Amino acid sequence: MASKALKTVVVESVTDLSNMDDLTAVVRVRSNSCNDAGIATLDLSSYSSLQELTIGSSCFANVVTLNVTGLQELRKVEIGENSFTKRKNSFGYDPNRHFYLKNCNNVKELRIGQYSFSDYSSVEIHGLPVLESMTVGDLSQSSYNMLYASLELKSLPKLKSVLFGKESFRECNRVVFESD
Repeated sequence: MASKALKTVVVESVTDLSNMDDLTAVVRVRSNSCNDAGIATLDLSSYSSLQELTIGSSCFANVVTLNVTGLQELRKVEIGENSFTKRKNSFGYDPNRHFYLKNCNNVKELRIGQYSFSDYSSVEIHGLPVLESMTVGDLSQSSYNMLYASLELKSLPKLKSVLFGKESFRECNRVVFESD
């Protein structure tokens, strides 16, 4: 029985998201895409072949929940500037907005550009046993990533570097760094 070829999906619109299936290995969302009011939840957890997720800048402004959970093939997550926020180049607070990156056993790198998730209230990153590098924002410029969000970093035994940009998590009321 021949194995099926994995594919790359380039996303420019909500319609392109429907081209994703079990064989999607790489997702590349072009900048300024998927800002439709109809996308409230982006749950990528069912795409078991996903290896790389790259989201450009100024995407998914209306997504309330981003869920990336249990993807065993995922190796890299990269999100540009001003994505997953309604407040471009600014910040706010929405108690209903959440980002989950959990139980993805092969993720080595997480990069999030400045101002992304700037109005999210909760961020959970755990169960990433090979995560080595996490960069959120920019040290030399105001980033305001997840300004009011609580942060949980758990079960990250290989984590070597964490960089939080200026003003990121500045107003959070709960931070958990937990090692096994």
